[in-house]
Parts: sequence; C-alpha cells; structure tokens
Amino acid sequence: MIFMNNKIKNVFVTCFLAYFTSTCFGNFSYKCSFSNSKTINNSSLVALSTDTNFVNMSACDSLFWNGNWYNTTGIYSYTTVNNLGFDSTIVMSLNISRTTISEFNVIACNSYDWNGITYNTSGTYTFISNNAVGCDSIAKLELTINNTSKLELDIEACESYTWNGTTYTSSGTFFHYTSNTVGCDSITSLNLSINNASFSFDETSACDSYFWNGNTYTTSGIYEYNSVNRYGCDSVATLSLIINSTSNVTYQRIESCKNYEFNGNVYAQEGEYQDTLVNINGCDSIVFLNLSFIEDLELPNAFTPNFDNKNDIFPTIEIELEDYSLMILNSWGQEIYFSNNSKNSWDGKFNGKYCQNGTYYYIMNYKCKGLSTNRNGQIMLFK
Repeated sequence: MIFMNNKIKNVFVTCFLAYFTSTCFGNFSYKCSFSNSKTINNSSLVALSTDTNFVNMSACDSLFWNGNWYNTTGIYSYTTVNNLGFDSTIVMSLNISRTTISEFNVIACNSYDWNGITYNTSGTYTFISNNAVGCDSIAKLELTINNTSKLELDIEACESYTWNGTTYTSSGTFFHYTSNTVGCDSITSLNLSINNASFSFDETSACDSYFWNGNTYTTSGIYEYNSVNRYGCDSVATLSLIINSTSNVTYQRIESCKNYEFNGNVYAQEGEYQDTLVNINGCDSIVFLNLSFIEDLELPNAFTPNFDNKNDIFPTIEIELEDYSLMILNSWGQEIYFSNNSKNSWDGKFNGKYCQNGTYYYIMNYKCKGLSTNRNGQIMLFK
C-alpha cells in the first residue's frame, strides 16, 4: 500500500532506502528520519502496514484462545500474518473469574428441604447456580437421612398400668415421645386394655354342712375364695353361709279312737312308725310315732284355770273325734260354752270373764272307732 498525500496515525511504517531500513511510529508525512540523517523525497517513500487489534475478554476459570489455555488474569498477544503478508497482532486483556464450590454435610430426620426440593433418602446432591461474578456456584450436599423410630405395644393389665411414669386406669391408646440413638423421634404407642377384678357375693344356707370351691364348711360364717377370672385378674367370691342342723329325733305317743293320719299317711293299726319331715330351716326332722287306739276317753272331774299351765283347761283331748260336741252349763242350766272340735277346750270363761268357783255340767257327744258315745257329768272349777 502506498501513502501519497495523507497522514497515518498509529500505524507501523517500514521505510526502505538503499540498504537502510527503519520503523517509525507516530504522526508523520512521507518522511522518516534515519540514523544517517538523510531525507528522501516524497515520491520515493513506500509505507507498508501491520494490524494490531485489542480485545477485552472475561472467562470463568480458564479460556482456550488460539491454541492455548489461559487460567489467570492478564494481557496476552497473538501474532499472525495478515492478507498482505505482514504481521497481524491481537492484544487480549483477559479477566479470569472463579467458579465457587461449597460443600455441606447435613444429617436430618425423615426428610430434608434444600433449594426447593425435598429429599427423603441419604445421598450426594448438587445444586448449580450463578455466583456474583457470573460463574457457576456449585453447592454439594452430603445428606444423611435418619428415620423416626416407631414401636407399638399391646398390653392388657388389671385395674391399672404404670408406663413411663404415668399410671393409667382406663383403656385407650397412649403415646410416649423420646429421641432414638440417631437423634430422631422415637414414638412408642401403647394400646392398653384395662381389665377389672371380679367380685361376687352369695348368701346360702345348708343343712349340717356345705361344699364350696373344694372345701366343706360345717359352721355358719363369711368365707372368701380367691381365683383368677377369664381376663387374668383377681376373682374374689364371698359366701355368707348359714348352717342349719338336722332336727333331733322326736318321739310322739298318740292315742286315737279312729284311723290316724300322720304326715299324709293314714295308719289303722297300732304300732311305731317313722317319718322324715322338714323343719323350719329346711332340714330333716325325723319323727317316731307310737300309735295306740283307745276304747273311751278319760275325763277329769275338776280343773284349775289359774295360769300355771297345769290343768288350766277342760277337757284335754289330743285326738280328733268324729261327730264331736261339748256343751258346758252352769247350775241354772244356762249354756256358757259350746264347741264341736275335740281339740278345743273350755278355759273357764263366759263372755270373756272367768266364772266363779263351783260345779258345772257338761254334755259331750262323739264317735270313737265307729261307735257313738254320749257322756254327761260334772266338772269342778277351782281358781
């Protein structure tokens, strides 16, 4: 390239004169100064140019440029040949910024939230973003997930159950929270069934003895028997026992003038008979009957109604007579007593008042062993 008229700025120019060459930089017009202080005219000056370019570059960590890697900030140049066959130089001002790397070691229970993501398993996780200088910001998470411990207990107890310092008296589900060996929750659930002791009370009576729960009791009293109910809890049975005795054997001597009925049985012959009855306590009462038949009644001729329980009534008949009647008359012939039941007797009263001492008359009719009898006589009343 030949420069004829114009000034050239910031260009390297090479001047040729005979065997002398010099390179000038600056403002000039068709003239170079040489060490021999010679000046050439304008028509003999030929200017040949080189390229110089400046670039500003920024990169993260390193930059590959024209076959080389650069990883530090600085000014670098690269020279090649332009299309005229002269040097072409590129000057690069390079700024290297760095990727930031951070590491986290985290231990969490059950799950961990990190940068908008929930993690529930252990592992290594990476999150990439931009730092303040526009390079990568790499966060590395070393995550250990420990789990909550859970334990479920099924317990049956009697009356109450003490668990972790608390006493429970009713059934239900209860929880206890602690920390396990890895620092997470330890949750124990208790499914509790409270069963109660059984209590029973019985009242009974027996004759002579009573067999109860393997024991024979012969005296009255209150007794207890302890066992286990179907829930495995105490079962307390209480027995209020009354022991009644079998009645002593009794003997009855009976005189009758007709067939004799005894405890539902009719006896037509004299003799001794035995029967078992039930006394007022429901126990056996054994009775022996000595039965004899009479031809007639023996009647006294006096009685004394004076409250001494001796000969206080008239007559004393212990047998039942058929077609019986008794009439008592005073000395004026006035009827003062009448009965048609042989087991009833005159107590010496008339109209509720005791009669005076004296002689009274009786008229008695009855039938004995099928024979009708009429008896009249006197009876003396003494008080």
